[in-house]
Amino acid sequence: MTKIDIVAIVLMVLISLLSFIMYRRNTESTTTKKITKSKFGGYIIAYIRISTLFFGIGSLLVSNIYFLRVTKNPTIQILGFALAIFGTFIFIKSKKELSSNYSHCFDSVIPEYIVKTGIYKYIRHPIYSSNLILCFSVFLVTGSLWLILNFCIMLFIYYKIITIEELALLEEFADYNTYKTKTWKLCPYVF
Repeated sequence: MTKIDIVAIVLMVLISLLSFIMYRRNTESTTTKKITKSKFGGYIIAYIRISTLFFGIGSLLVSNIYFLRVTKNPTIQILGFALAIFGTFIFIKSKKELSSNYSHCFDSVIPEYIVKTGIYKYIRHPIYSSNLILCFSVFLVTGSLWLILNFCIMLFIYYKIITIEELALLEEFADYNTYKTKTWKLCPYVF
């Protein structure tokens, strides 16, 4: 195990703890109108979090075919670290800007208002973007193909959730369609 692998393990554990703390903070919205509610979806996200840690750390600790490690390139790992820091920054900034408008993706509620400043001036769903960036960065750091599977599952789930959320927001807020035309879903100039 290299020094980069040790740093990767520490970084994954810290990001997981930060994610757990940030998602567990009570940020109750004053509105109770639900958009989505799904225990099953919450279980899928929990699976992705746990399996990402398991396969990520496992592929760094053990040289085993079951972890499907395809690369151990230090340059790619450093790129993964940079991406993880960027994703974490976007996550914290986005959640802070949402403030009391935040709700979990599988327990979404209609927000009090649409946040259109900061990062939300460019991207409508930066928290989902940050989670996808973090998952992909862990793949770059660990090289485990299992994390590409997790990334694809997350992308599929988030796409479905975004579709449901945006339909509800279009019904609730008259100016949401204008906001949609001026912003990107997940990634500026791409999607």
